[in-house]
Amino acid sequence: MSASTGSGDWVWQKGSNEFNINPVFGTLRVSSPAANPGSRSGMASWTDNSGNLWIFGGGVGYSDVWEFNSSTMEWAWMAGPNTPSQAAVYGTLGVAAPANVPGLRSGSATWKDKDGNFWLFGGEGQDSAGNYGYLNDLWKFDTTTFEWTWMGGSNVLPTCPSTNSCGPPGVYGTLGTSSASNVPGGRSDALGWTDASGNFWMFGGRIYIVYLNGWGGYENDLWKYSPSTHEWTWMGGNSSLPSDCTLNDSCGYAGIYGTLLTPSSSNLPGAREESTVWTDSNGNFWLFGGFGYGSNHIRGELNDLWKFAPSTGEWEWVSGSDTIGTRTYGGQAGVYGTKGVSSSANHPGGRNSAAGWMDQDDNLWLFGGYGFGSTNADWAFSSGFLNDLWRFNPATDEWTWMTGSDLIGGLASFGTLGVGSSNDPGNRIGVAAWSGPSGNLWFFGGSYRIDNYQSGAMSDVWEYLIDGADRAAPPTFSPPAGTYTSALSVKLRSVTPGVTIYYTTDGSTPTVSATVYNGPITVTQSQTISAIAAGSGYLQSSAVSASYVINLPVAATPTFSVPTGTYTSAQTVTISDVTPGATVYYTTDGSAPGTNSARYTNPVSVSQTETLKAIATASGYAPSLTASATYTISAASAPPSFTFSASPSTITVMSGGTGTTTLTVTPQNGFSSAVSFSCSGLPSGTACTFSPGTIKPSGAPVTSQLGIAARAVASNGPMERTPLLPGAAVAGAGALLFWRKRRPCTFWIPALLLSFGLVLLTACSSFTVKSRTTTVTVSAKAGRLQQTAQVTLTVNP
Repeated sequence: MSASTGSGDWVWQKGSNEFNINPVFGTLRVSSPAANPGSRSGMASWTDNSGNLWIFGGGVGYSDVWEFNSSTMEWAWMAGPNTPSQAAVYGTLGVAAPANVPGLRSGSATWKDKDGNFWLFGGEGQDSAGNYGYLNDLWKFDTTTFEWTWMGGSNVLPTCPSTNSCGPPGVYGTLGTSSASNVPGGRSDALGWTDASGNFWMFGGRIYIVYLNGWGGYENDLWKYSPSTHEWTWMGGNSSLPSDCTLNDSCGYAGIYGTLLTPSSSNLPGAREESTVWTDSNGNFWLFGGFGYGSNHIRGELNDLWKFAPSTGEWEWVSGSDTIGTRTYGGQAGVYGTKGVSSSANHPGGRNSAAGWMDQDDNLWLFGGYGFGSTNADWAFSSGFLNDLWRFNPATDEWTWMTGSDLIGGLASFGTLGVGSSNDPGNRIGVAAWSGPSGNLWFFGGSYRIDNYQSGAMSDVWEYLIDGADRAAPPTFSPPAGTYTSALSVKLRSVTPGVTIYYTTDGSTPTVSATVYNGPITVTQSQTISAIAAGSGYLQSSAVSASYVINLPVAATPTFSVPTGTYTSAQTVTISDVTPGATVYYTTDGSAPGTNSARYTNPVSVSQTETLKAIATASGYAPSLTASATYTISAASAPPSFTFSASPSTITVMSGGTGTTTLTVTPQNGFSSAVSFSCSGLPSGTACTFSPGTIKPSGAPVTSQLGIAARAVASNGPMERTPLLPGAAVAGAGALLFWRKRRPCTFWIPALLLSFGLVLLTACSSFTVKSRTTTVTVSAKAGRLQQTAQVTLTVNP
């Protein structure tokens, strides 16, 4: 749908103009024109990186998550049960799970992290046991897996002494110091921002006070949470309630306003709930009104505007009154001035639960809420639902009343769905507000009151056209969407002069960051083209799409000259295709080929085991199926065998000693038989031993120790004896000499002794001691297989 032109038009874009519409869930994560979350108010809401709205829950008995695409005007049920639910399912702390879901609640603080995930804290609702109270649990919703993770806080509320709701207390720690044990206390309707560094900030909210019999207390504490460290830091405000709380009233600290438009470290907004918040492009936080305390410690509807700079940690009172007046539950009246004209005297009346937007120029926009119009302020029964729209310019510090009534109870004028003129959404509180891709203001649902007797939640979606600019006409497609049997050249055109067309072809919604249309788009396969038109002086057009189905003939599957198989040598593979003009692309690593793969021009050499895949493309044809062949290159098989070696290959042995060397058997070609050993060529007096005597390899080398021992001999070494004949001859000659001379007997006896001594002396002097070196052959045998190794053996005396 598209809106007509007009100055400051509200456009009813989606949903019913009746109360209390039931949800239509449709298919999970599938958008459709019929899908609708039904009537809701006070839901948690976020805006994703594409400018789409996401909501959770919202006072209708459901714990579901929905997405609304403002370009297609369709809802999709994204997560959570499609039946009414009550208690939360927490699962395991820090672990995402499909079954996890926050329980029914309202008034949660919400943030979005740098990865586009959504977070919420606390609110008034039910814990894991179904107990109702003020929660302090922290949750993260992953927008890619669509699963919730319980990230911190308690999953069970404490037992209360009364039947009223209650909540866990906060753990503040040291001011300005983060800690894993820090956690804010249970609360609802706190205010949340995300700073430029991705940290989450939270201020105030309503809590439960036991000694006030369930009457609410209001916080003014400021907290920071780091999604990277998962730690809270108490940054400012009070860690406890005032000591002067009364039994018949709620309590909270008064505001410290300082001087208007003057930042100060001592400034601090009063305790409050249900304020409207913004974050500007510089990372500063803005806060307007809410229900709480001004400077005079009287509780009511506030209309003060504050700015907080995270870089300095200072609050600045920017606009509005520092009190609500003189009556509890009262509030300041609005000063409306002239519609469409800014003035330093203008300001909205006190209110809570208003919707807020920050536009592309950092202007603040405020709509509706519960509070006071231009009359009868400072009296509780004069407050009510509002439908006024305001804009605040931070450059001039001035408010402008843009549309709506200056009185409470302004009624709706729906007009025609999708057409803007003098339409008005009527009074609202608790809407889900977001800025669309074109920068316009959008909101969904909320509570609407016709009179004191007819009110309820709504399911309608509204868009406000900022500055009343004309909306560019959406592009048209030529040829139109359809089924074709050949490639197409698609042209886009917008009848709005001077606009630029932006488009996508991947199914995503285009923005002004998408591809700029500069000429016909070639469509060679089935795809959807989505486009928008945008230009100076015009609001961005709605997104339009055209789906093209291309039924082209499929190119023939390539063939390989060598079939799949096992080969003992490298193969040269030729790839062929019979499609005229075909180009073949291939891979050799088993991956799927595409037009970015290697282009086939020459035969492919396959020298190792690999998988060859190929496709063919040709003009006028769809890409072929993938051809695949696996080649196993294996050398010719050899019989099992082994190699045999000795290290060291020399052994020196002393007489009576032993020398050793290591024998190694290395298997080849799967050899695994038992191997035994033997020695040959050993010199006399030596022997060899093996430890172990038999070895059996199993895929890896195995060893045995060879030992060679030498026997101990006389003279501590091996000796050689000369013949005894020379000594005997000498002795005999001496005896004969004596005999021939016929000596007397007394001389003969000494002569014989002398001869015998000569024989002994001659014999002993004929022995010599030497070293011996030989080559010993060591054999390793397994069946018929035998390998040898040579060892050089030296035996020393």
